[in-house]
Amino acid sequence: MASHLPMAHFPLNASMLPSTVPLHCNICAKKPTFSDVSHLLTHIASKGHLSTYYKIKVKAGQDDTAKRLIEDYDTWYATWNIENLMSERMSLKDQKRRPRAQSSARMFLINTDYLITLSVLILC
Repeated sequence: MASHLPMAHFPLNASMLPSTVPLHCNICAKKPTFSDVSHLLTHIASKGHLSTYYKIKVKAGQDDTAKRLIEDYDTWYATWNIENLMSERMSLKDQKRRPRAQSSARMFLINTDYLITLSVLILC
């Protein structure tokens, strides 16, 4: 297993800025490091990462190494407030999607009105 600094050694400080979050994943096999918080959050939300986390969490019941790995990850996740960062990111994505969805709905109505008008003209 690759050597890594246990997550419990990172300072607990609620005023930490997101840019100070250690930009790595300690549970995925390749131990990826990321260039910024956005890439880290993308990874954490990925199917591959979530699958790995779940598999290790299940193994943690019988395997002390897996248990320590999950404990370290969960401590890192809580210490650096990753849940709130993920929540903020999801909210921002939802806000960006809403105008497009509303715009698409308006375009559909306009196109539908145009087709109805066009159909009426052709039938007359």
